[in-house]
Amino acid sequence: MTLDSNDAKRALADIESATDKSSALRGYASAGNYLIVWGVVWIVGGAASFISPAAGRLGWTVAVLAGTAISIALGVRAQNHGAASKAVLGKVLTTMLVMALISAALSYVLNIGSMREATALQSLLVAGAYMVFGAWRGARVFALGFALGAAVLVGWIFLPAQFEAFIGLTGGLMLAVSGFWLRRA
Repeated sequence: MTLDSNDAKRALADIESATDKSSALRGYASAGNYLIVWGVVWIVGGAASFISPAAGRLGWTVAVLAGTAISIALGVRAQNHGAASKAVLGKVLTTMLVMALISAALSYVLNIGSMREATALQSLLVAGAYMVFGAWRGARVFALGFALGAAVLVGWIFLPAQFEAFIGLTGGLMLAVSGFWLRRA
């Protein structure tokens, strides 16, 4: 049996498609662990915000620091098991640092004065980052970002007094559930 040039082109296209799908699924599984961690971070921050503004600030600070440490540990573990390279870990850490710096700069430039405004800014930046990442790596991550952004707007408009707690708990549940969903992909 001989292959003509059209058959060969189709076979190469099928191989490329399978490679792309396999890469996306591996990425989903890896991202799932991080989403679960950050879902818990958001839930802890949101739950602390139910108690009081001071408890919310402390809860978010402690949870974010813990989430960052756990994310770094996950990255190092993936690197040690050959699932990620030093370059990937460096890119993840650089991305987190850039997001933090942009958030701090925007908070300063926009004169963010309330926890509600800071929470909205942070949440919208995260939602946008997931949508951008999803545009490059997969529709599931894009959908998560879109849903998170929509939740921010719903909470801002309809739950102004409970906004921080709503976003922490709702966003956290979205992240954690999405993490389990992506790990099963």
